[in-house]
Amino acid sequence: MPLQTAALRCLPQRSLEADLRARPGHVRHRAALALLAVALEDPGRAGHRIAQGLRRDRRLGSKDRPWVADALYGIVRRRRLLELLLRAGGWRGEDPAAAFWWGWLVLTRGLAPLLAPVETAWLGHLHQPRPALAAWGEGRSEAEWLAHVGSVPDWLAEALLEGRTVGSAFAELAALDGRAPVVLRVVRTRAHREEVIAELSAAGLSARPGRWCDGAVVVEGRVQLEGLRCWREGRVALQDEASQLVAELVAPPPGGLVVDACAGAGGKSLAIAGRAAGDVRILSLDVRKGALAEARRRADREGVRLETRALRVEGPVPVAAGSAERVLVDAPCTGTGTLRRSPGLRWRWDAERASAFPVQQDVLLRRHAPLVSPGGRLIYATCSLWHQENLRRVQAFLDAHPGWRLLPIDVVLGSARAEPLSEGGMLVMTPAKHGTDGFFAAVLERPPAL
Repeated sequence: MPLQTAALRCLPQRSLEADLRARPGHVRHRAALALLAVALEDPGRAGHRIAQGLRRDRRLGSKDRPWVADALYGIVRRRRLLELLLRAGGWRGEDPAAAFWWGWLVLTRGLAPLLAPVETAWLGHLHQPRPALAAWGEGRSEAEWLAHVGSVPDWLAEALLEGRTVGSAFAELAALDGRAPVVLRVVRTRAHREEVIAELSAAGLSARPGRWCDGAVVVEGRVQLEGLRCWREGRVALQDEASQLVAELVAPPPGGLVVDACAGAGGKSLAIAGRAAGDVRILSLDVRKGALAEARRRADREGVRLETRALRVEGPVPVAAGSAERVLVDAPCTGTGTLRRSPGLRWRWDAERASAFPVQQDVLLRRHAPLVSPGGRLIYATCSLWHQENLRRVQAFLDAHPGWRLLPIDVVLGSARAEPLSEGGMLVMTPAKHGTDGFFAAVLERPPAL
């Protein structure tokens, strides 16, 4: 696919008709400008600041709040594209909240530039972006196009192009700009998927079975979880399908020990517990005591048993070497597969901070691999789309650990299920291809004892 064609397909969609709510004069615009100004002070955490501000701002009604939220999150995601087009019209950086807000409404909501209370010349290229982008992009590299039109930092544009065509990289960014669906995991000991879907449908929600997991339910649109009876009763939990699949890949044998080495608040530990057969012992480890406390609370809510133990950042792991049939290392990462759930995340890391993650991931694999019993399995996972955090880490581990081997995921999932999810025997799920968060997982098998 030609570079310019791929880039232009990634432009935000414009309303077919001018959105009357975009016209100046309503209190929604004053509220939005105030929130955006605060969010732009720390772009990496803009999503949190916007969500917090929307909850507190009493000027916005129930119908205005979702509209303003969608616009603000869109601006945070696409601020680099907005800046490019604004500067092409003569903008020099003054009052960025106003320039971005009105520019976004011209670009996506059909607002006429003459109606916006900022310099009309700034907005001309937002009204007709294609000629301006064609002129700007003459002679520029794929990475420059991806970074500016896809609106990501330079390091992330280069990361997404590793092992991908520019067309597929743009497709992933376009998918990451969409709103993520609400995905529930049915707690198997307390409910069946069909009854949960029926209950949600009776409540007026659009619910359907997940495509990839037999325990997943996808709910379209905005959902107030606290208002759902199945949520209050602990019959469902919030978890993306790709994350559920990572937990399924652990597949512990009856009576075995599973160590979740970077358990956080316990989402995957709980999913493993929900699928485990027999008297499986699950030990959740993390350096964050607060996260482990949340994991215990969630385990009580779902009626499953977890053991938790706090780790020190360095030093020995409080688990006997060779004692675990399964060890899951769901490693800290850049989170590039979850950008649609966290609008500001793409701006949180610079190149130097991003490059520290692969080093940390290698350390975690070296630290926890000795816990695996002979013939047991180490499952490595990230919610990243970056090959340096995924395939490259698996290759580095296998090079440094003779005798270990990659176990293809079809051994666990079966060939029919694994075929659309597997690349080189590893789980690779992306928003553009699968409609899930971006996730990677590899199952690594320790050699049996001689």
